[in-house]
Amino acid sequence: MIWLYVGLALVGLGGMYWQESFGALIPEEPILMLHHIVVGIAGGLFLILASRGLEKIVPSVETLTQGFGQMLGQFTPRHACLAAVASSLGEEIFFRGFLQSWWGVLASSVVFALLHIGPDRRFISWPFLAFGASLLLGSLMVYTGTIWASVIAHGLVNFVNLNHIQARAAAQQLTQQA
Repeated sequence: MIWLYVGLALVGLGGMYWQESFGALIPEEPILMLHHIVVGIAGGLFLILASRGLEKIVPSVETLTQGFGQMLGQFTPRHACLAAVASSLGEEIFFRGFLQSWWGVLASSVVFALLHIGPDRRFISWPFLAFGASLLLGSLMVYTGTIWASVIAHGLVNFVNLNHIQARAAAQQLTQQA
């Protein structure tokens, strides 16, 4: 799975080179990086809170969490961290750094959503959640001018959600054993 994200990052970097748009990788002033980190954390926390709220009120989002728990099996926080770093870097370099600078926020978000279609009906809400998250991540890039707030938000969301999915799956397993 890591190689998929490495490939996305390489294609994204190639596309950025082709478009001569490497400005999305480097803040105009280094001091702005602190601002990008804060914006990324705030965006990530917003998406995490939104996903928890939706999980409580939208049955298909609850089913999505359970589906991921069944599909992913057991993993450690270290694995979640590695997956979060790889996916956020690979996807943000490709979708925000390359596609968004070429096609815009809306079109790149549609492609992002389409690539988040799951293997069965349990994952029906995933593309819709991915579309909304992509709109926010794209807006973070527009606001900051670089991909770093988006990378931080995306990584935070994936890390926290993967650990949440694991905890929910473990709790469900304990409940079934009792």
